[in-house]
Amino acid sequence: MRVAPSATLDRRPHIMRPRINGEIKASEVRVIDDEGRELGVFAIADALKLVASRREDLVEPNTVPPLCQAINSRDRVDPSNPS
Repeated sequence: MRVAPSATLDRRPHIMRPRINGEIKASEVRVIDDEGRELGVFAIADALKLVASRREDLVEPNTVPPLCQAINSRDRVDPSNPS
């Protein structure tokens, strides 16, 4: 009999990927541009409209409080590595 793997048996560290656009759960976010300049604090709906108008994506790295950065999705850089 085959048993489905249990999450309790998985000893690998849990690695979360950044949330992108509609995956972001925060109601309000601080947005910075791709050069690190702060654009302001926005309700998530307004932040999504802003980045859409710039043809960019909103990316929330795993930080507390949430930090979102507007980036060109074609560049897809690791937002946790600012270099």
